[in-house]
Amino acid sequence: MTGRPHMDGEVLLREIDAAWAKTQQHWHDDLASDFGRSHWTPLVDESRSYLRALAECMELLTAAERETEY
Repeated sequence: MTGRPHMDGEVLLREIDAAWAKTQQHWHDDLASDFGRSHWTPLVDESRSYLRALAECMELLTAAERETEY
């Protein structure tokens, strides 16, 4: 992990996305389709949105820290 939460989150999101892709290779029923559409896709979208907001917040905090250094 990088110690940068938004970057760590992107790494972890890619890992679970890869796990979901492997799962989809074996799970082909209607429940799988519903899970992907109703749960997985919204979760990934919300997670990416959160990570973008977190990255912006981290940038602001870094800038504030630079501006307040002696």
